[in-house]
Amino acid sequence: MKAVLLYPMNALATDQAGRIGEYLAQPESAQVTAGLYIGDKPDTDFRRVMTRREEMRQAPPDVLITNYKMLDLLLQRAEDRPLWEGADPAYVVLDEFHTYDGAQGTDVAMLLRRLASEVGASKPERPLGAICPVATSATLGEGGGDGSGILAVAEQVFGVPFGPDSVIGEERLSADDFVGDIDYELPEPPDPKEVIDVSGGPGVESDPDRLDLDGLAWRLLGRRGMDAFQIGRLLRKHDFTHGVLALLNGDPLDEWGLRDRMARFGYAWARTARETRGSHWRRCRGSWRCCRPRGTRSPTSAGLVRCCTSRRICGSGRWGGC
Repeated sequence: MKAVLLYPMNALATDQAGRIGEYLAQPESAQVTAGLYIGDKPDTDFRRVMTRREEMRQAPPDVLITNYKMLDLLLQRAEDRPLWEGADPAYVVLDEFHTYDGAQGTDVAMLLRRLASEVGASKPERPLGAICPVATSATLGEGGGDGSGILAVAEQVFGVPFGPDSVIGEERLSADDFVGDIDYELPEPPDPKEVIDVSGGPGVESDPDRLDLDGLAWRLLGRRGMDAFQIGRLLRKHDFTHGVLALLNGDPLDEWGLRDRMARFGYAWARTARETRGSHWRRCRGSWRCCRPRGTRSPTSAGLVRCCTSRRICGSGRWGGC
């Protein structure tokens, strides 16, 4: 074992296992193995990521993906002792580092020290020995500053000092950069009721075993035989996804806030685009514009949408600059 990746929740660990599996599927990573060891049996089988416990015990993976509660058990249970035989982890990674505060931070700090002791890495004045600690978070440091507070917390958790250059910031992608180009060949999105019907029926959101990904993919994308990650990558190219991101306009909204904004703007756009002959809607630099033949009238829908080239939506509910 060369690395241990710790996540606070099974859902996060499972999500990252899919992404790691894609990396390991590349030819240059053919010799690297990974295993997802969590409390629940994953709903999805991953390429190049082991999920069967017995398989991992017989042939421990190079990269162990788990959560801190499960790691606690793995260090105690006799049946999991083969995982640590010959283990020489070079890295231990804590994701969502901002969640490890207070008592939970103390628990995880002690857990990491137990891990280092189990694999024989502990050294005086350096609890993790030569293991390189890594902490990741999309929340810590959002307010800027010199990062001294982050470094102080990391030093307490990992038991090793960090220099000022240890904090690596981020460069966020814009919505347009993230989703890429629109695939206009994808079908129009169904209404919410139809999404529920084709994906397993009412209550499916609380019973994942009933989820019909194949039926959902066929209705949303016109394709079958895809897993959740492939569906997600294609949905990024859907014009509806682009439209929702344009509605957000960089603002964080909860589910009901987004529904309200879609009700006031999104439906009018879609209806106008479908019902107006001789015109179509195109997303341009974060906004929507109507491209129509010369001599035709600008489409409107209840005064909410007008054909223009503005990049922003006015607070009145109309396109700015119309």
